[in-house]
Amino acid sequence: MKLSRDDVAKIATLARLNFNDAELDRLATQLSSIFDYVEQLDQLDTDAIEPTTYTLTEATPFRTDEAIVSKVRDPILEQAPDREGPLFRVPKVI
Repeated sequence: MKLSRDDVAKIATLARLNFNDAELDRLATQLSSIFDYVEQLDQLDTDAIEPTTYTLTEATPFRTDEAIVSKVRDPILEQAPDREGPLFRVPKVI
């Protein structure tokens, strides 16, 4: 897919980007080569490849969601200029 300089200028305007003439020409060439590569990928036969939604084969890499008792709250609250029980007290903002 060949992008013209005007196509890139229109995209830049929509994205609120400013480019000079040399940059527009360079971007048109670069974007055209990217689209050409994507068109090459479209020609690949992927019928025998099963679609995937998750590429990792292991279980979720995240830790389990467990409630824990925090040991840092009291030392932090001790440094607060004003507090009310286990909470920071702040001035009213209107």
